[in-house]
Amino acid sequence: MKLFILFLILGLYYNLVFGQEEPLGVNDSIKNKSFPDSLEMTAMPVQEEELSTLTGSELEADEESQDISGLLKASSDIFVSTASYTFSPARFRIRGYASENNIILINGTEVNDMESGGAIWSAWGGLNDATRYKIVNDGISPCEFNFGGVGGATNIITRASTYRKGVKASYSLTNRSYRNRLMLTIATGMMENGVAVVFSGSRRWAQQGYVDGTFYDAWAYFLSAEKKIADNHSLSFTCFGAPTIRGKQGIAVQEIYDLTGNNYYNPNWGFQDGEIRNAKISNYHKPMVLFNHYWNIAPKTSLTSGISYSFGRGGSTALNWYEGSYPSDLSDDNNIALKLAGSDPRPDYYKYLPSYYEHDQAMYNILTDKWENDENFRQLNWDYYYFANSKNLYSVAGVNGSNDTLTGNRSKYIVEEQRTDHSNVGLNSLLNKDINEHLSFTGGINMNWYRGIHFKEVADLLGGDFWVDVDQFAERDFADPALAQNDLNVPNKVVVPGERFGYDYFANIHSYSGFAQCEFTYSWLEFYAAVTGSYTQFWRTGKMKNGKFPDNSFGNSKKQNFPDYGIKAGGLFKITGRHLIALNGIYMTRPPYFQNAYVSPRKRDDVIEGLTNETIWSGDISYLFRAPFLKTRLTYFYTQFNDQIYNESFYHDEFRTLVNYIMTNVDKLHTGLELGAEAKLTPTVSLVIVATKADYIYNSRPNVTIARDNSSELLESRTAYLKNYRIGGTPQTAASFGGKYASPRYWTAGFNVNYFSDSYIDINPDRRTSEAVEYLIADDPQWNQLLEQEKLPWFYTVDIYGFKSWKINDIFINLNLSISNVLGRKDINIGGFEQLRYSPLNPEKFPTKYSYMFGRTYYFGLGIRF
Repeated sequence: MKLFILFLILGLYYNLVFGQEEPLGVNDSIKNKSFPDSLEMTAMPVQEEELSTLTGSELEADEESQDISGLLKASSDIFVSTASYTFSPARFRIRGYASENNIILINGTEVNDMESGGAIWSAWGGLNDATRYKIVNDGISPCEFNFGGVGGATNIITRASTYRKGVKASYSLTNRSYRNRLMLTIATGMMENGVAVVFSGSRRWAQQGYVDGTFYDAWAYFLSAEKKIADNHSLSFTCFGAPTIRGKQGIAVQEIYDLTGNNYYNPNWGFQDGEIRNAKISNYHKPMVLFNHYWNIAPKTSLTSGISYSFGRGGSTALNWYEGSYPSDLSDDNNIALKLAGSDPRPDYYKYLPSYYEHDQAMYNILTDKWENDENFRQLNWDYYYFANSKNLYSVAGVNGSNDTLTGNRSKYIVEEQRTDHSNVGLNSLLNKDINEHLSFTGGINMNWYRGIHFKEVADLLGGDFWVDVDQFAERDFADPALAQNDLNVPNKVVVPGERFGYDYFANIHSYSGFAQCEFTYSWLEFYAAVTGSYTQFWRTGKMKNGKFPDNSFGNSKKQNFPDYGIKAGGLFKITGRHLIALNGIYMTRPPYFQNAYVSPRKRDDVIEGLTNETIWSGDISYLFRAPFLKTRLTYFYTQFNDQIYNESFYHDEFRTLVNYIMTNVDKLHTGLELGAEAKLTPTVSLVIVATKADYIYNSRPNVTIARDNSSELLESRTAYLKNYRIGGTPQTAASFGGKYASPRYWTAGFNVNYFSDSYIDINPDRRTSEAVEYLIADDPQWNQLLEQEKLPWFYTVDIYGFKSWKINDIFINLNLSISNVLGRKDINIGGFEQLRYSPLNPEKFPTKYSYMFGRTYYFGLGIRF
């Protein structure tokens, strides 16, 4: 009890001391233009406004994790299970961690993206039954298959002999990203000939998803076979893939949501010959093949080894345009936006909005009427793009580096596909040994040889005859035409659908890592210690010789090398059988990710100055209470990320050019409390309470470098005063109260009431620099508009669910239904970001873009198993 009271005091102290601190104050320092090193940022009040809706992430209703015994690695933790699923529509991230802090493996092979570190679950989307069996380690904990990250590690097991023998078929109906899903899984179990085989396949589809203009067409396949070749040896083969094509959703500024009366307005589609066509289509298919060897060396010693190969295509289409204009012989009033701005085909371009003409009342009224009442006006105008391309006769001299001249209709508007293909060979081996009743050892290695293949190609000329591969920004900025060539090896290159243009390069990454761990178990104490070491090498291989960077764009770049290491330890102290204290800590380094390491990887191989390893410190302390009627966990966590990199490209109004905006020395601090409690009131009734109160803030003043994208010119170096600003993108306070009734007659019903607050907009770091307010004084309204960080309104949701099963002879039938956001609210703002393009003297010129949670959504599933 004393320990419990101590924990409550700790929580109250944390909330009073840390929970009250507001980030924003660049204020006093910027006023004085001095920025002393000792300055602590002070708070500026944030106006809370009632905004409108949000887009929730898709949640597979029947996705589940396998429970792992042992309190130190219990994936059945009520806080984790609730936060992972119930909080998902609010874009909640456990402890605020990005996905690269969770290591995902399949049969011991790491499958996190090699270029970004993120986990790409869509690679096996739709294979819920096939990927159901998992070993899950949450947070910092002992892990019997990997060193893990600060967010934990998950190993998906696809060994055929582990699947339940039988046939399972299901149909699901939902109103989210897709409408329908069919799934079939067949498992033989281990047969008399020592062979086990599993097949699973599914299809998910929707002609239109929840958001206008979106569609979904996804297939998935899975095959696993295992052969027992001796009493202690088995060989396993697995292959899977999930080819998916879907129309994307976009987000917009609040002005557009208000004008259209639709918080899910999607600017990515328009009508072509009366049919809906989406310009941004994702086409993804990256299969994976794994071979594994399972060797039981002794009764308490096993060695699992594997080799894997993944490959395939990733791609997303988008509009591209060159000197677009409005033909004089086209007078359709629906194209008034094109008359105003001429070239930009995006319907939500800022010059097409009424607010841009606030001093021209007549134009303001015309555009307001168009946005409110004319659907053709506020969407893409495909018919116009075809018309414009058919009226653009053009001659290209010296085509493709020859002496020939090509004459035809040069496309002003095209659909391009930006490809992110890859191939990756992996090798891993894992040894597990129980040395005695108190000590177990785990050790393993992981190696990867990865190549990312980045290029773009023409997908549709939209009625034109060809596209010329030149950089129109370079044409504007430089007199020398050679500088505008995207590939000097093929000057004046003319491309048609299926041909590459713009950029073409490889991302080469070789990674080698190993770890070792010891776990000690006694009646009153469990503890562990683990170490890891790794070596990462990466370089860029350019396939085009860019006219602006002829000496550092083509061929192999210099290789970047990064050794890394980590150590973690922890223990579980069993005060009594019911009262326990857990402590965990970790220190680790990791290399910079390829996608952030280069100034402009599409054009050149210059790396960011001062490129260095990232370091991570983290620890947590938990009080656990275990009784037949009540299970609770109260945890305090602390995590410090140091020396991260931020790298974005955008059009900078001050410099009037496309820039690469690079921040180094980006530090982040994540601290908070977590509470999970599950009470069994009766054998059939249980209640759950889950809550977290956290602070995720920037903890440094990063160094900023602004480089012109079209030259090696360094435009400016400056300091971004981000310390104590909040990290956006996730609620920092969340809670859920739920109840469940489990009938002895095989049906279940339950509910959750959820609360979310302390969500913040992702900030534009350049607005928090002295240069941004150089021509302002503190009394100017633009001062606070630039520096304040918007805090989104708190909100609550209600979810309900039910389940029923039957057994008829040897046939099992189950039916489940879940409804999220039962109240149907469409005014819940779950996130957004400040646009990187901004005007210091008129911050509202490029306002924040917002995202809203879906309204009432449902999931209905019917399954049969025999």
